[in-house]
Amino acid sequence: MLPFIHHSNLGEYDGTYSRVRKNPKLEDLLIRLGMLEKNLHWRDFSVDAKKVERFAEENGLRCLGQEIIPWGTKRMFIDCISTIAKNHSSVTRGNRIFRNRRFMEEAQYQLLLSHLYNSVKNQAPN
Repeated sequence: MLPFIHHSNLGEYDGTYSRVRKNPKLEDLLIRLGMLEKNLHWRDFSVDAKKVERFAEENGLRCLGQEIIPWGTKRMFIDCISTIAKNHSSVTRGNRIFRNRRFMEEAQYQLLLSHLYNSVKNQAPN
């Protein structure tokens, strides 16, 4: 089993979004129009998928895959799940990146499906 890190990807938007945040009226208007997300779930603007990949390489590790996902947002991919390994591991390969727009939908489906295989008695899906 390979380790993974679930981290912010909000830094991907920092250049554009930080300029908008300096003008609260513009930010509010864009949120009302649905062009900006209202709730960014306390994600950190200083982290993104590319930065985690670079940090891994600087520390003798390698990202094997990064699933970039919207976490309760409609448009913005504010989270990332990075799978990592030691640089000279037998599984080392180039990084594969997937932007999964349907992550939350898939997670909900897996939760429902898990009840089919659950060994606990009398536990049914919600």
